[in-house]
Amino acid sequence: MKLFVSTCDTHDHMIKPFMYLFNKFWGEEKEVTILGYRTPPFELYNNFKFISLAKEQKNANQWAEDHNNFFSTLKDSHFIWTVEDSFLLRPVDFNILNKLNEMTMNDKKIGRAGYTPVIDFANKKANRKECKVIEENDRFNIIQKKQNTTNRISVVWSIWQKDYCLKYLKPGWSPWDTEILGSKLALNDGYEIISTEGCHAIDYASAHRKGSRGLPDDMMDFRYTNKPNLILDNKSIQEMFDLNIINKKLQVIK
Repeated sequence: MKLFVSTCDTHDHMIKPFMYLFNKFWGEEKEVTILGYRTPPFELYNNFKFISLAKEQKNANQWAEDHNNFFSTLKDSHFIWTVEDSFLLRPVDFNILNKLNEMTMNDKKIGRAGYTPVIDFANKKANRKECKVIEENDRFNIIQKKQNTTNRISVVWSIWQKDYCLKYLKPGWSPWDTEILGSKLALNDGYEIISTEGCHAIDYASAHRKGSRGLPDDMMDFRYTNKPNLILDNKSIQEMFDLNIINKKLQVIK
């Protein structure tokens, strides 16, 4: 299963902590392809390679079309996809990940399986109504988004059916358009979106940018967005200090 990580010229420095945390919590034997524009101005780890989507990154509105052009060339029916600031916080639960992969690859009506929660934990009671349990297990349940619910399209940590993904990578769309406008377009599209509740394949931090969450610009936030108690362990943060990946202000060293 190919794994792709998307970035852009202004944020490709995020690949540094991404690589370190990926190899620590997924494993350095897994090959990863970075999709971006300029060649990153730093050395990639041995299991990472880079592919440029276009000669020049003019603006964010070329993002979806450039990815569509690339993914269209793949012979694979499915692939794993995320973005560069979705940092792993814990070891990957491969039992759940492989379960979701198997279900998605064996059912043509499953367009996407999210490795992370599809339920907003900040408003779990309300959003729980958007999903139904389709399979119960000891540690986790498989849940399915209802056809008329929001947030069906996400560029964070999912396995995608290629043809389904291509439907929502429209010319002129930015990454945010892909998620927001794509989710509106995906209402009642007949495809299923699945994930898990209880435990998840991946726990991650969506690192903030531009002073979000009241923090200074460029300061990394290694907390799960809607689960502030879930944070990267201090040992991993110290290791990134020691390797000159981030500084004491939690900024990526460029």
